[in-house]
Amino acid sequence: MTFSEVIEKVMHQVEGGSKESFLIFRDEKGEWHSDFTQNQHGTTFDWVKDIKDPFAVTITSYDIAGESYPYVYDRILNERLRAEYESASFHGADLTELKALMYLLEENVGKLSSEVTDYLTLHDRPLAVLYDMTPISLISNDLYSYYNYDKVNDFVEAVEAAMQERLDNRTKNVRPRIAAPEVQSEKSDKRVFDGYEEMAAITINRRLIFIGENKSAEHPYMIAEFTWNNPFNVLEPSFAGITDDYVEAMDEFKSLVEANINVVKSDLENRENLYGVEQLTLTAAECVPNGLNDDIEGKLIIIKPEALSPEYRRADYQLRVCLGGFGASPDSRGNAVYCRDLFDGKDGRFERYDVLGVADLTKLPQWAADRYSDYQKSKEPAKEPPLAQQSQKTGVATKKPTLQEKLDNAKQKAGQDAANKSNSTDKSVTRNTKKQEARE
Repeated sequence: MTFSEVIEKVMHQVEGGSKESFLIFRDEKGEWHSDFTQNQHGTTFDWVKDIKDPFAVTITSYDIAGESYPYVYDRILNERLRAEYESASFHGADLTELKALMYLLEENVGKLSSEVTDYLTLHDRPLAVLYDMTPISLISNDLYSYYNYDKVNDFVEAVEAAMQERLDNRTKNVRPRIAAPEVQSEKSDKRVFDGYEEMAAITINRRLIFIGENKSAEHPYMIAEFTWNNPFNVLEPSFAGITDDYVEAMDEFKSLVEANINVVKSDLENRENLYGVEQLTLTAAECVPNGLNDDIEGKLIIIKPEALSPEYRRADYQLRVCLGGFGASPDSRGNAVYCRDLFDGKDGRFERYDVLGVADLTKLPQWAADRYSDYQKSKEPAKEPPLAQQSQKTGVATKKPTLQEKLDNAKQKAGQDAANKSNSTDKSVTRNTKKQEARE
């Protein structure tokens, strides 16, 4: 589930007035979950102690009873941001600026559009991402203020602009086959991040595990983990640490690699043991002849094995439902193909040249045919009214407003305020007139 879907799930408990505590957390694959932490006797479930998310949020519906969807969304997001802030795991950050940012968010996160907050929830460390997106100083000269209150609007505008730039650039970012840090050394083909030149790097579990060296730094060794788990396929660091101990650095690098290998192994074993997924790679033999000569939107497609990382060159990662994009049409100049993973339902992007062809449904393994049949059924019109309509009946907003909606609402409110002010002035004049007449 996405963060928004988790909040929708939580809203049912909020509206029901449940007083039981539940945990909201993000797993190793980036999926969001929400579950009760105790049984009816008050005993904590065993699975809770196995949660590895360091910023998981525990809350009860009683704490947020009667509140709207945007309030619950912002409250839980802020709880997570606070947990990340208190972890004190920020490399190279100005801690005074970070503190000002945290306090500003706790009072003003609702001013950010849904594009920004939804984007933040895609990351392991949303506060670190937002810190990087904030180009202005928020520190207050007033000793009694945690942040500069006059900079709130500047902050919102700067972050929205940074978000818009990322949205504008998303079609320019090709999904990385081998992820790389942001710059390269001029003297070699080794990759460089924050001044640390690559010593070794391994791609596994949709992550790049990186160890680099900066001989002139006080702590010459850096270990970092990069992900591109976002709609724009932009490479971003999810973890970075530095040390002056070479053995410690190599040990941490080894631990990160092993941890991600274990995640992949566990996922593959579950797919095979629980869902009967076979270990096979789909080829052109499983494609409809000349299927790419037609528009492929809405069709089940097969991704070329070489377009995937080595551990994912299997049928259960190759099969996707094409959702659209310029690359869905054979006559378009664009290449982007937006699609949904048939197995786990995650959305992603490939280029048209990454598509092997349209799947021949008669040649697919049984598990794939069953899942595609379930997908088609899920697209049929629902008998119940959608959540948006149900929420309108209860008076609960179904989503955070977008940037455009916020602008429209602000204009409408300004017009209403002007009208109210005018009415108030008219009433004041009338009252004063009556008082004058009474005196006369």
